[in-house]
Amino acid sequence: MKTLKLNRENAKNAKNAKILRMCVLTLACVLAVSMFAGCGKGSAEQATGDPAGQVTKRPAESATPAPAPAETFTFKKGSAEVIIGAEASAILAALGDPDGDPYESESCALEGLEITYSYPGFDLYTYKASKNAPEYITGATFWDDTMETAEGLYIGAPRSKVESLYGVSTGDKTNITVEKGKCAILIVMENDAVKSIVYNYPAENIVGG
Repeated sequence: MKTLKLNRENAKNAKNAKILRMCVLTLACVLAVSMFAGCGKGSAEQATGDPAGQVTKRPAESATPAPAPAETFTFKKGSAEVIIGAEASAILAALGDPDGDPYESESCALEGLEITYSYPGFDLYTYKASKNAPEYITGATFWDDTMETAEGLYIGAPRSKVESLYGVSTGDKTNITVEKGKCAILIVMENDAVKSIVYNYPAENIVGG
């Protein structure tokens, strides 16, 4: 039976999960840099040629919201459904006010902003290519066992539950990755129980990113 009490172990788990999320983002930065090496950052204008061979410039087209991914992971907070990889505005409205002000930072892998929203039980991560571009859900970290995945996994669940819910054989692994489309859940185990749950949808997979 799940307990709804926050304790020191859950707080420690949350801290470790956030560190783990940062490791994932750092790896994404490294991969993105290697993929896009030699490509200069985009500017607010794009160059085009004319018949005389002269270069003219035109404003870059603004990004438009992309449809939600056909395959991805979801979870619920109350009546609000969080769809990883989806456009964020309606989801953020359904979740209501976060705990404190959102934290914004420059994306390490792409141009644009990464934003963290804190809610009871979890952190939610978003990305947008520019200040006025559409915002997308790129991941989440569960803080404690008041949250569970759409499939029913929660912090503290036994290894057997991971295997039955996601149809995987975990052996004695401490880090388990389950993928659906372009989205992944990273499940960290400790003493045969779930220690942390992190969703990740790389921002480079998002239209306009």
